[in-house]
Amino acid sequence: MQCGSSGKEWKVRKNNIFSLNGKFTVLGGKRYAPVDVEESTARQFVIYDNSRIYQEQSPTNYYIDISVNYRINRPKCAHAIIVQVKNLLMQREFLGHAYNYETNTVEPYELTIMYPYLSYKIEFKMPKV
Repeated sequence: MQCGSSGKEWKVRKNNIFSLNGKFTVLGGKRYAPVDVEESTARQFVIYDNSRIYQEQSPTNYYIDISVNYRINRPKCAHAIIVQVKNLLMQREFLGHAYNYETNTVEPYELTIMYPYLSYKIEFKMPKV
């Protein structure tokens, strides 16, 4: 896995902070055993050929994540409103294999999803002793 991130903050009003952040991640290439197609078809379940372990390799994925933050700093606490979007490029993630009962074949099991997050955080400041 390789990752690079960057961000920029701007001071807004007296004590508030607005920030934009981004992260680029290269992930993948995980090795796995190939599917034993004959045995999987006979059992109607995915069976991997462990005698040839690490011969297959999953594809490499490129992910871009971004976030927009607004932080309100007060004397006793700070409030943060955060909007994040993960997998902005809608990369297909390889999760393994699944047996398709309609076609009686083993197919790659992949998931494509973009994760939007909205969060609100309160941080209380401890009084100085």
